[in-house]
Amino acid sequence: MSRIGKNPVPLPGGVRAVLEGQALTVEGPNGKAPLAIHPLISVSVDEANRQITVAPRDPKGRNPKEARLQRSMWGTTRKLIANMVEGVTQGYTREVQIVGVGYAARVEESTLFIRCGYSHEIATPIPDGITVDPPRPDSLMITGVGQLPCTALTFRGIDKQQVGQFAASVRRLRPPEPYKGKGIRYMGEEVKRKAGKALAAGTA
Repeated sequence: MSRIGKNPVPLPGGVRAVLEGQALTVEGPNGKAPLAIHPLISVSVDEANRQITVAPRDPKGRNPKEARLQRSMWGTTRKLIANMVEGVTQGYTREVQIVGVGYAARVEESTLFIRCGYSHEIATPIPDGITVDPPRPDSLMITGVGQLPCTALTFRGIDKQQVGQFAASVRRLRPPEPYKGKGIRYMGEEVKRKAGKALAAGTA
């Protein structure tokens, strides 16, 4: 029994769910999200009670390996559907900060351009389904360094995985270094600092 999977997913007003075979589509104010249901899992849409229920398909007679996979996919499928409902109603956001002197970003059409310490701007295509807010000035307090100006970027979308993956790919362009804290980091991310040679020699 899955404690997560057995809970039905409520459908808020303005959200419509369509099930065709093992393909589920959830549509709401922010857009439409599809999901391919695993063959071991059964999904049903209850329009009367405005909810989606998830259950294992024919759990009896499964071999131990299939039974374990089925239990894990039960809760996973329920969570994915709940994320879809939240995505088409509220959406998901992920923020990053570009920290460093001369570091900046700009958006042109469907491309994000970032200056982060290299000899050239890095052009990153913005995937379909992701929107990037105009870059805004921000500041970040780093212990031992002080208040540093930075540029903040906000990514929005209805797919939680897609938003998180795009934010991770942007951060990967220049991960924060541990000495001065320069680089691209998630909003609120704590970067473990290291003492430089001069600071270490002075405190020895």
